[in-house]
Amino acid sequence: MRDPYPLRPLEPGEFDAWARMTCDTYGSEWREGALRNAASTIELDRTTAAFDGGEVVGGGAILTRTMTVPGAVLPVAGVTLVAVTPTYQRRGIMTAMMRGQLTALHESGGEPVAALNAAEAMIYGRYGYGTASHVARIEGQRREMRLRSGTDLGDGTVRLFDRDSARPLLEEVYERARGGAVGWLARPARFWDARLYDEEHVRDGASSLRFAVHQCPDGEATGYVFYRVQSAPVPVERCGSSSWRR
Repeated sequence: MRDPYPLRPLEPGEFDAWARMTCDTYGSEWREGALRNAASTIELDRTTAAFDGGEVVGGGAILTRTMTVPGAVLPVAGVTLVAVTPTYQRRGIMTAMMRGQLTALHESGGEPVAALNAAEAMIYGRYGYGTASHVARIEGQRREMRLRSGTDLGDGTVRLFDRDSARPLLEEVYERARGGAVGWLARPARFWDARLYDEEHVRDGASSLRFAVHQCPDGEATGYVFYRVQSAPVPVERCGSSSWRR
């Protein structure tokens, strides 16, 4: 019997249609720079799409990454941006895509680990995935927050940098930290490009990114934070958070 929604890798001219479908499914707006500048990070030959005729109705991508695990750094298939357009759900498309990904990895002798950053983790247990970690978000009033008594403040300093000056320092800190932190991903240049993409239309009304770096007296960078300023609280990234898109 003919498969009503055949699966195959994306071709270059189909990226926009796939991205619009993904944004529609997630309830976001498609525009240049959406999906964290996904055009620069997505690997078309590892991005599967489901088609109804010439229309993209589902998709899922694998990003080629490496991840720190206990005692080693291993290749990992970073599964991301899995979506089925709402009018085509419950037709077996998701199951076909997820099984197809894992089957292809096994048959090709690909990465020994497949992991995904899921908005709804409970969906993926049926495909063999389990919850490995949870996102934590902490909010507080700055005037009420204090360092623990006895904290060694050291003799370093915190300085603000522009993006171009900060980036090599951020990369230095991240690369040093990830080697000993289980679950952390290598972040090649294209993923830094996407993570630091900062055009006005992706700021949600907040400021451009600000970069603060802690340096020792000898100039070694040992920590960073980058953030936006907005009247309402917005997420802040500190060295240590990661996801497939970052």
